Amino acid sequence: MAKSLTAEEHLRIRRLAQEPYHWVKKLVPELMKMWDDEFFDLVDTIKDVWQKSIKNRINLTFVLRWEIADAAPTANTIHDVSVLEQRQNKSNSTLLFEIDLAGKVVDEIDFIDEIDPQAVSEYSRIRNLVVFWFGPDLEIYCNGYRWNPKNKHEILRDIKSKRRDRLLSMENYQEVLRLHFEQYIHDEARADYWFQKNELLQPSPEKIFQKSLLGFLTDWVDGNADREPMFKDGSRCDVRVFLDNNDLYFIEIKWVGFSAVRHRDNTVSSSSPHEFGRDRAINGAYQTKRYIDKNNEPGFDHRIKLGIYLLYDAYSTPIIPIDYGDEIRGCSLLDIVEFPLVSCSPSVETKGIAKRKGLA
Repeated sequence: MAKSLTAEEHLRIRRLAQEPYHWVKKLVPELMKMWDDEFFDLVDTIKDVWQKSIKNRINLTFVLRWEIADAAPTANTIHDVSVLEQRQNKSNSTLLFEIDLAGKVVDEIDFIDEIDPQAVSEYSRIRNLVVFWFGPDLEIYCNGYRWNPKNKHEILRDIKSKRRDRLLSMENYQEVLRLHFEQYIHDEARADYWFQKNELLQPSPEKIFQKSLLGFLTDWVDGNADREPMFKDGSRCDVRVFLDNNDLYFIEIKWVGFSAVRHRDNTVSSSSPHEFGRDRAINGAYQTKRYIDKNNEPGFDHRIKLGIYLLYDAYSTPIIPIDYGDEIRGCSLLDIVEFPLVSCSPSVETKGIAKRKGLA
């Protein structure tokens, strides 16, 4: 029987394919990190300009320069469709117009031969560029790859300006983690996490939780998330989120409960499960505090805004909240967020109380 994608993998792939913002961010994360907002605005503008240019069927091609130019050799912008179409006609369709993130035409590139989508794609690949092709369809190329969603016209029609306003702020990290838990993990942690329902997690559950959280942060949080980055002292945390204002959050993920074991022959069994208990959870909190103490010296470029210790409790009877002691409670740069993976059903004695008291 063929393996299937998890629900969150389906969601990420669908979003990556359908939304040009996520697609470009995946291909050039370092550039989107600096120019995220400006690229949002540019794509909205590009869509509107392309719709106006369709009437004349004159192929226009725009090469993106990842900056906002102080001055441009012409006063033209991408809104000057008729002027640019005239320039293209005079050149026998050999021109590529270089634009900045504000949509100003900052230069022209003579392709010599008449441009076509295949040539534009190859040019994008050679120069590692984002290129917008205005033909019967709006084509977007990035590093040689073509954005090719299923229902392009519907997606382009539904692109809303200021979509980034719907992104979550990492400054409200508790809400971010709660939404991730409820949308990606809750409902008994979904079948993807359990080897035996409500008893044993899959082998190496920490890596599963890491991957899930990283996907959520990448798609829905206004910041740049990466997995297992290295600290100044050479140690690694599970997930780091870097914001445009240089605030740095890191998240250390642990779990308590039992997990199945993967053997050297790649078989998985539950005969001798691995347990991560209360003591190891407390040790993990102190380990997280050490990361903060050792990597937050005044001389460091980017100081840690907050370290988050994220704990998932997989015991059938949860043991959270856990008392980590005064040293952890007193650390202003560390916060602990805990979630129970198993939803406990009410006991037989209490099942009917709500109805009997008229509360249900």
